[in-house]
Amino acid sequence: MATPVAAQEQELLTLEDALSRTGVVGETADPELNPRIVGPRAEAEAAQALVGQARLRPNPELSFEVENIAGSCAFSGLSATEYTLSVGQRLELGGKRSARVQAARAQAQLAGLRADLADVELGFLVRERYVAAVAAAS
Repeated sequence: MATPVAAQEQELLTLEDALSRTGVVGETADPELNPRIVGPRAEAEAAQALVGQARLRPNPELSFEVENIAGSCAFSGLSATEYTLSVGQRLELGGKRSARVQAARAQAQLAGLRADLADVELGFLVRERYVAAVAAAS
């Protein structure tokens, strides 16, 4: 079977080029182009953001209640209306905050390892297929 002249004149793809085009390694590598890398890296970034969120103290709570609006008989109108404003702040005792931060750090570390594993797996897959293609061309 004859191959077209244009196909014969193309430069061969090197392993370094293949790795660079898939976003694994190299100066021109763009990992944002490969969904196998983008997903795990985004999860790792989100997990790091959750560490920062875990460090924060709980927000104060504010509530406002109105009772006995438009009552009946002697209590009709707004004269008997009761207003209640309350402010609350949850206090975390017993190391809950530090435990929450440690758990978030562990999750972030796990997500980072998963992102690294995705990089390594993609690099292995590219190398494996490159070797298979070179072997098939020989």
